[in-house]
Amino acid sequence: MNLTYHSTGRPALTRLAPVCSAVILQMSVEEYLNLMRFPVEWREWGMLPEAEFLNSLIASYKPGMENASEHDRNGVFHWWLKREPTEAQLISLAKLTLLDPDPLMAGSVKNHIRKAAHYSGAVEAELSNAK
Repeated sequence: MNLTYHSTGRPALTRLAPVCSAVILQMSVEEYLNLMRFPVEWREWGMLPEAEFLNSLIASYKPGMENASEHDRNGVFHWWLKREPTEAQLISLAKLTLLDPDPLMAGSVKNHIRKAAHYSGAVEAELSNAK
């Protein structure tokens, strides 16, 4: 970039740097959770994933992704399932499937919960507790 000087002695740009066409969006965890339609119980029950994973989801967000927000919620369910959750955590996940705004995705997650190592009758009772 070349600089020229005005009579004031301050530099003036003679050529502008190219402008990036991508808009970088920064949002808080709370804004992301609301935008992606996570029920508040994810936070209230301490079921949000580790910050690193959640921040990666936020960083990958592009405008319009909220129209398919079930993909991110499904990813969080599976983040938990890969960690062999305890029976208590499976019960919370089961309850969260009942609260999820996408019953089709939630039904798929229920099938995965039933395959978890700590699956039990108590977990099934929550999964079967249709509203």
